[in-house]
Amino acid sequence: MHNIICILILVILSSCVNAPIVLYDKSFEEAKDIIKIKNKETPYCIILLDSLQYSSQHRIGIFQELKANSNVVAYVNIDENDNRWVEKLFRPTILPFACIFLNDRIIDLIPGDTKESIAYINMAMKNKEMNPNYHFNQLYGEDKAILIRECNQLLTLKEGIDSGKDMQQYILDTMADINNPYMLYLKLKNQEQLNDIAEAKETARLLLSLDSPDDAVLYNEEIFYANHLIDSAYNEATAPQLNFSSQIVELNCKVGETRTILLHAKNNGSYPLKIFDVLTSCGCISKLESYAQMEIYPQTTNTFAFKFNSNKAGLLENDIYIISNEYKKPITHILIKSNVEN
Repeated sequence: MHNIICILILVILSSCVNAPIVLYDKSFEEAKDIIKIKNKETPYCIILLDSLQYSSQHRIGIFQELKANSNVVAYVNIDENDNRWVEKLFRPTILPFACIFLNDRIIDLIPGDTKESIAYINMAMKNKEMNPNYHFNQLYGEDKAILIRECNQLLTLKEGIDSGKDMQQYILDTMADINNPYMLYLKLKNQEQLNDIAEAKETARLLLSLDSPDDAVLYNEEIFYANHLIDSAYNEATAPQLNFSSQIVELNCKVGETRTILLHAKNNGSYPLKIFDVLTSCGCISKLESYAQMEIYPQTTNTFAFKFNSNKAGLLENDIYIISNEYKKPITHILIKSNVEN
C-alpha cells in the first residue's frame, strides 16, 4: 500500500513545474542527512504527520503545491519509533506541521494542511525567514521565535551526543535558560557518556521535579529512564502500575437521577504511583474531590468517586481519563456506558 501511495505521489509531483524531490519512508534524521547532500542553500521542507495522516494519499497530496520554492520535501511519520523523539522536541498540539530548514537550521514551523498553511510554507521558503504572523500551536505556548531557537539548539545538542561529543560546555554557553524535560534528558545522557554519574543523577532529579500532566504523558520514557538512573531497582516490573478491576462501568438510571461511580484502583508496583490529573469527557460526570497529586502506595488500593447525572435519555458513552506516572500507560481510560431512560 505504501509503495502504491509513494508512486502516486511521485507521479503527481513530477507533473509539476520545478517539482521537488520527494522523500518517503525515511526517519527525520535520515531525511536530514540525505538533504544535507542534495540540498545546499535552498530551503527544504519536512512534513510531520501521524500514522493515519501518513497513510492517507489525500493528506499527502494536499502538499503537492510545495513546488516552487523548495527542491526537497520529506514526509515523516512522527509515530514511528525512530521519530518519537521529534514530538518531544517540538511538542506540537496540531498535526501535520511543516519544518522549514535553510542551511540545516529551522527557519519556520507551520501547522496544518489548509490552503493558508501551504501559502505560509511557500512564503517562508521564498523569503527564507520566519513569518511571525502564522503561529505554531505548541504544548507550552512558547513564542514561535523562541521555540525555533530552542529546537535548533536541541538538534545541535542531540547530534553532538549521538556522535559521542562532550556537549557540557555547549549546554552552559547556549542553553542555560532552557529547562524542559527533553533538554534535561539529553544533558543527563551526555553526563552518562562522560561517566559523570553523580551529575547525571542530579540532572535526573531535576527532570523528575517537572511533573506536570503534559510532561508525564509526553516524556514518560525519559521520566522512566531518570528513575532507573537514580535507582537501578526501578524497572518495568517494579515501576508503578495502575490497575482497575474493570475499565468499563455500566449504569442504568433515569434522566436527572444522580448515580455515584466508585473506581477502585490498586498500585501493583513497588514504588508510589502519583496521580497528576483526572479528566472527564462530559459535564454529566463530576469528581467528588480533586485527585491531582494523590499518591497510591505500593500494593495498596485507593478509590476515585464521581457523580453521574444526565439530562439526556438514550444509550450514552462517556469517558474518564486518569493521568499518572505509570510508565507504559500514563493515561488510563475508563469507559462509562449508561442506559438513561425518561
